[in-house]
Amino acid sequence: NTSITADVEETADCESTACFDDKFSECKPATLTSKLASSLVYYYEITGPKDGGCEVKSKYTANPNPEWVGKEMTCVYDNPLPFETAVKKLDKCEGPLYKLMTGG
Repeated sequence: NTSITADVEETADCESTACFDDKFSECKPATLTSKLASSLVYYYEITGPKDGGCEVKSKYTANPNPEWVGKEMTCVYDNPLPFETAVKKLDKCEGPLYKLMTGG
Protein backbone atom coordinates (compact mmCIF):
# COMPACT_ATOMS: atom_id res chain seq x y z
CA ASN A 1 0.00 0.00 0.00
CA THR A 2 1.75 3.13 -1.21
CA SER A 3 0.47 6.59 -0.60
CA ILE A 4 1.60 9.55 -2.63
CA THR A 5 1.98 12.81 -0.76
CA ALA A 6 2.22 15.94 -2.83
CA ASP A 7 4.14 18.90 -1.47
CA VAL A 8 1.34 21.44 -1.74
CA GLU A 9 2.11 25.01 -0.82
CA GLU A 10 -0.88 26.73 0.62
CA THR A 11 -1.56 30.27 -0.45
CA ALA A 12 -1.84 32.61 2.51
CA ASP A 13 -4.72 35.07 2.45
CA CYS A 14 -3.10 38.08 4.06
CA GLU A 15 -5.22 40.57 5.97
CA SER A 16 -2.38 43.07 6.28
CA THR A 17 0.46 44.48 4.23
CA ALA A 18 2.90 43.28 6.92
CA CYS A 19 1.84 39.67 6.32
CA PHE A 20 2.05 40.14 2.55
CA ASP A 21 5.46 41.82 2.86
CA ASP A 22 6.79 38.77 4.74
CA LYS A 23 5.48 36.39 2.07
CA PHE A 24 6.86 38.65 -0.67
CA SER A 25 10.37 38.69 0.82
CA GLU A 26 10.36 34.86 0.66
CA CYS A 27 8.28 34.85 -2.53
CA LYS A 28 5.75 32.44 -1.03
CA PRO A 29 2.22 32.22 -2.50
CA ALA A 30 -0.07 34.79 -0.90
CA THR A 31 -2.93 37.13 -1.72
CA LEU A 32 -3.81 40.59 -0.49
CA THR A 33 -6.87 42.71 -1.14
CA SER A 34 -6.00 46.35 -0.69
CA LYS A 35 -9.00 48.63 -0.17
CA LEU A 36 -7.83 52.13 -1.06
CA ALA A 37 -11.37 53.52 -0.99
CA SER A 38 -14.85 51.99 -1.16
CA SER A 39 -14.80 52.28 -4.95
CA LEU A 40 -11.10 51.46 -5.33
CA VAL A 41 -10.00 47.93 -4.45
CA TYR A 42 -6.82 46.26 -5.69
CA TYR A 43 -5.99 42.57 -5.50
CA TYR A 44 -2.45 41.12 -5.44
CA GLU A 45 -1.43 37.48 -5.77
CA ILE A 46 2.14 36.22 -5.37
CA THR A 47 2.54 33.27 -7.75
CA GLY A 48 6.19 32.41 -7.02
CA PRO A 49 9.81 32.95 -8.08
CA LYS A 50 10.48 33.85 -11.71
CA ASP A 51 13.42 35.31 -13.66
CA GLY A 52 15.44 36.13 -10.55
CA GLY A 53 12.56 37.93 -8.85
CA CYS A 54 9.10 37.30 -7.48
CA GLU A 55 6.10 37.09 -9.81
CA VAL A 56 2.97 38.91 -8.72
CA LYS A 57 -0.38 39.06 -10.53
CA SER A 58 -2.62 41.98 -9.74
CA LYS A 59 -5.91 43.57 -10.77
CA TYR A 60 -8.57 46.03 -9.68
CA THR A 61 -11.66 44.35 -8.26
CA ALA A 62 -13.30 47.80 -7.92
CA ASN A 63 -12.44 51.00 -9.78
CA PRO A 64 -14.43 54.14 -10.69
CA ASN A 65 -13.44 53.39 -14.29
CA PRO A 66 -15.20 50.09 -15.16
CA GLU A 67 -12.75 49.53 -18.04
CA TRP A 68 -9.99 48.86 -15.47
CA VAL A 69 -11.89 46.28 -13.39
CA GLY A 70 -10.78 42.67 -13.78
CA LYS A 71 -7.92 43.43 -16.16
CA GLU A 72 -4.76 41.71 -14.97
CA MET A 73 -1.09 42.48 -15.07
CA THR A 74 1.77 40.20 -14.18
CA CYS A 75 5.03 41.63 -12.88
CA VAL A 76 8.35 40.27 -11.70
CA TYR A 77 9.47 42.40 -8.75
CA ASP A 78 12.74 42.59 -6.80
CA ASN A 79 11.72 40.83 -3.61
CA PRO A 80 14.74 41.88 -1.50
CA LEU A 81 13.01 45.29 -1.54
CA PRO A 82 9.96 46.06 0.63
CA PHE A 83 6.80 45.29 -1.35
CA GLU A 84 5.60 48.92 -1.31
CA THR A 85 8.90 49.98 -2.94
CA ALA A 86 9.15 47.06 -5.37
CA VAL A 87 5.66 47.59 -6.88
CA LYS A 88 6.59 51.09 -8.05
CA LYS A 89 8.94 49.60 -10.65
CA LEU A 90 6.86 48.49 -13.61
CA ASP A 91 9.69 47.66 -16.01
CA LYS A 92 9.08 43.90 -15.75
CA CYS A 93 5.30 43.98 -16.12
CA GLU A 94 2.94 42.86 -18.86
CA GLY A 95 -0.76 42.38 -19.45
CA PRO A 96 -3.93 44.37 -20.26
CA LEU A 97 -3.86 46.38 -17.01
CA TYR A 98 -0.20 47.34 -17.53
CA LYS A 99 -1.12 48.69 -20.98
CA LEU A 100 -3.91 50.79 -19.46
CA MET A 101 -1.66 52.11 -16.68
CA THR A 102 1.18 53.05 -19.00
CA GLY A 103 -0.90 54.18 -21.96
CA GLY A 104 0.98 51.60 -24.02
